[in-house]
Amino acid sequence: MTRRVAGLATVAAGLALLAGCEAERGGTLLANRPPETFLSLYPDTSAPDTALASTVSQQHLFWWGDDPDGSVEGFIFSWEDDDPDPSAWQFTTRYDSVFALAISGTDTIYTFRISAVDDAGDVDPTPAFQHFPVHNTPPVVEFVVGSDVPETTFTVASFFWNGTDYDGDDTIESFFWTLDDSTQPLTQWRPLPPTTTSLTVTADSGLTAGDHVFYLLARDVAGAVSPLARMPSDDSDVWHVREPVGGILLVDDYATSDAAPSFYHEVLVEYGPYSAWDIRSDHNGDRRADLFPFSTVTLTATLDLFDMVIWYGDSGWHLEEAQVSVADYVQSGGTVIMSVTLPETFSNQGDPLGFAGVDSVCQVISIILNGTPLEATPADSLGLPQLPPLPPLEIQSSTGALFFVWGLEPLPSARVLYRLPEGSTFWTGRPVLGVWHSSNRLAFLEFPLHQVNKDNRAAELLALLVEGLG
Repeated sequence: MTRRVAGLATVAAGLALLAGCEAERGGTLLANRPPETFLSLYPDTSAPDTALASTVSQQHLFWWGDDPDGSVEGFIFSWEDDDPDPSAWQFTTRYDSVFALAISGTDTIYTFRISAVDDAGDVDPTPAFQHFPVHNTPPVVEFVVGSDVPETTFTVASFFWNGTDYDGDDTIESFFWTLDDSTQPLTQWRPLPPTTTSLTVTADSGLTAGDHVFYLLARDVAGAVSPLARMPSDDSDVWHVREPVGGILLVDDYATSDAAPSFYHEVLVEYGPYSAWDIRSDHNGDRRADLFPFSTVTLTATLDLFDMVIWYGDSGWHLEEAQVSVADYVQSGGTVIMSVTLPETFSNQGDPLGFAGVDSVCQVISIILNGTPLEATPADSLGLPQLPPLPPLEIQSSTGALFFVWGLEPLPSARVLYRLPEGSTFWTGRPVLGVWHSSNRLAFLEFPLHQVNKDNRAAELLALLVEGLG
């Protein structure tokens, strides 16, 4: 079959009629001789129809012309096999062009014809031509590097990929995905539009507790199907999915090995079953947390499985991702308690703590010794009827002190929960270390709760916040 295609050349407005050859002095005017046209391909002329072997749909062609009594001013060309009228052909002054030959089947044949035009406007009456049997190349789909699904997730997992096709990415007609069984007919796979580059699979789309594999492929307009893409990529591997338990998610973003997990467990177990999520551990040593998702899309979707999130972390916690996901989660109605410390080299650039009701950090406190009190804002000044009076706290760290703690400057709409007292040689004024967000759905504490738990007061505070926010 043959088809008209759009090359890189433009249609000429018209062919200029130029003067013919000069007459010899005193002689007879000689007729203009038309030019000759040549393609850079020399197929075996003994082959049927001088056809080439099957090739791909992107073709870069080269040509030239020769005029025995003048000069070649341009060329006209056509991809139409049954288009003998050169006036309808396209004009170009180029000597090469790249053509994208549309694919609609696996046996497409194109015919290219081209004629030189000389300075007298005459056209080569015997165009150079070539048949191009085009072989369709199947598409390829590959997962984005570094986007591997964690070894364990809740009933949320996201996948990110790139689909390409040598015949042109726009020849991809659809993507198809399925879980666990790649042997079923393609009609039983789930289709996706050709512009799709990611997918989040949830319980609503069939993700259940247990071991799973995600399969993906692409199909082009000619019906050619890509090789199978598998996640996890190892044929012997699976990823494990667990059901959310309870309405509270405890996010462990804490690399130090101390009493933090037991502190939170002893408080939360009083409220029934809850889920814990370790997003910091790196058991395989690849410098990437084993269970932390590739994208904030997945992180937010995971938080959305729960009514309340309690997030604790040290100075290496996932601040950048929290900026997006915690903000989205709170905006959608979730409640959050955060107990974290900021890195020593923290920067205010880009409003990094705006999601937590903090405008900026104002001073870094190099050391807060054990025994230092944290002063709670009185209930009558706090003005939060959902909270009873907050207990006073006292630093009681296993290392004898807290190091490199940042004082906070709350947003005008936020309320102060805790401050340091005046009169220290290590800070000025009364630095703020605890903030209540104006949404009434987020409490941000810039100190580790389990290291201010003298007389069990931090446990009392955590219980008050859980009940006040819940």
